[in-house]
Amino acid sequence: MDEKTLIEAKGLSKTYLVGKQEVKALKGVSLRIEKGALLAIEGSSGSGKSTLLHLLGGLDAPTEGSVWYEGQDIYRWKDKRISEFRGSEIGFVFQFFNLFPELTAEENILLPLKLAHKKPDPEYFGQLAEAMGLKDRLKHRPEQLSGGQQQRVSIARALISRPKVLLCDEPTGNLDRRNGQEVMELLQRANQEWNQTIIIVTHDKNISSACDRRLLIQDGELAGNFSGQSKTAEQSGGQAETAE
Repeated sequence: MDEKTLIEAKGLSKTYLVGKQEVKALKGVSLRIEKGALLAIEGSSGSGKSTLLHLLGGLDAPTEGSVWYEGQDIYRWKDKRISEFRGSEIGFVFQFFNLFPELTAEENILLPLKLAHKKPDPEYFGQLAEAMGLKDRLKHRPEQLSGGQQQRVSIARALISRPKVLLCDEPTGNLDRRNGQEVMELLQRANQEWNQTIIIVTHDKNISSACDRRLLIQDGELAGNFSGQSKTAEQSGGQAETAE
């Protein structure tokens, strides 16, 4: 693994047992992801793209293959180390915002630090709230926020621990087009200004084309590896490549 590579997947396969039938969700996928990448994984429903994302983030173990993070095979780690990895190195953003309704936006954002018994950095929190357009919404509860604002809170919550990788599973899937575009612009900003490595699972080509690289997953297999359409080579940061 070279110095630019942050994550490398080797021959990832995942088989689920549904009743007595085996379902192969992922079939021997290999890829490399560089530091600072803005990568889209696209495919139709049931293609295996979310399964791939979960394996890359340590949320599920592969049936075969390995995931290497900064030169270490994460699935050789013990459960405690995997849990620490998810909590400190990876930030997660999902289609459904998963905010706690009884907490304010500020409390939701700071929750990961509270659970980890860490104190927030006021300057970084302020930068994050400003970047997400939430400075005047921090004392509001989720029910008082629009869908787009709730997703911004969930992105800020994912970034508050300063993870090296942000994994987004259909982050605009529950939003209208305008709010979806605004959320994507925020993710691009995090990538460009903070060099945040971001991996986005989506079926929306408008979202995937805004990324540096696009991987197409079909029937559990890597079916394509393309450049994004909206950035020049000079603007693009890291990239994903099919592993040889």
